[in-house]
Amino acid sequence: MVNGSKNRYAKTCRRALALGALVSVGGWGYAASSSGEVSPIASTGKPTAVPLVIQGGEGGQDTVAAREALQRWLTEHGCFVTVRVSDAAAVASATDFSGWRFEVTETAPANARLRAKTRDDLPLTVTWLVSAASNTGDLTSLEGERLALLNANSVLGWKVPLDLLRQANIKIDPARIYHTHAYEGAVALLLHHDVFATAIPRPLAQGWAHANDLAMVGESAPYWAGLSSGGGELQACVSAWQELQREGRNDARFGLFPSWLVGFEPLSSP
Repeated sequence: MVNGSKNRYAKTCRRALALGALVSVGGWGYAASSSGEVSPIASTGKPTAVPLVIQGGEGGQDTVAAREALQRWLTEHGCFVTVRVSDAAAVASATDFSGWRFEVTETAPANARLRAKTRDDLPLTVTWLVSAASNTGDLTSLEGERLALLNANSVLGWKVPLDLLRQANIKIDPARIYHTHAYEGAVALLLHHDVFATAIPRPLAQGWAHANDLAMVGESAPYWAGLSSGGGELQACVSAWQELQREGRNDARFGLFPSWLVGFEPLSSP
C-alpha cells in the first residue's frame, strides 16, 4: 500500500471515530483511537477482543445493560473486550488467563496492572456498622444478633466480616444472617431495625455512619482490589481504564462494580 493511500485510509478512520465506527478498506481493517491514531486490525474488519472477567458478589449488579454500557465505553476508547462475571474462586483459579480481570484479594497478584480507586481514597477494609444508640463497644455484642451480609461468594461482604467474628471467638448462627445483593440493601436493613449489624467496606461505611448516626465496630486489615492482565500491558486498555471515572451514583458503566469503587489508577500512585 503506497503512503498516499494509507494516509487516505487513516483520514477515513478518523472520521469514522467521530461516528463510533470501525472501518474496513481494501480487505484491511483500521481501528481509530481517541487520540486520532489508527492501527491495523484483523483482515475481517473486526478487532480481536480479549476477555474481561469481573469478580462478582462484591455488590455490583450483573445485568445486560451494565455489561453493554461498560463494554461499549471501553470499545469506544480502543479497548476491545468481552465482559463476563464469575465468582471469586473461578477468577482466582484461572491459570491461563490472557485478558483482563477485576478481583479483590488479600494482596496484589503478580500480574496486577491497575489498582482500584476507592471513594474518598479510604483504605479497603471492612467494618461492622451498628446503631450508635446501641452503645456497642466491641464485636462480642454481635453474638446471637441478626446480621446482614452479602452472598457467600463475596470476599468483602461475607468472608472477611465472618473472619472478624471468628477471630473474636464469636459463635456464628447461619439462621440469623440476612442475605442481600448490595451494600445499600444491607445498610437499609440496619436503618429499618431489621438487623442489629451489617458489615460494610470502610469507603462506604465511614460516610454512611456519619450521615445516619451509626457506629463502626471492629475493622479488618486492608484488602487489594484492581485489574490484572495476563496478556501484556495492552496499553490502549490501560489508558482507557485510567480514564474511566465514576460520574454519580447511577453511572451505568460501573453497574457491574461495587459502589465503593470510583475508578482505577497506576500501581505507583500514592
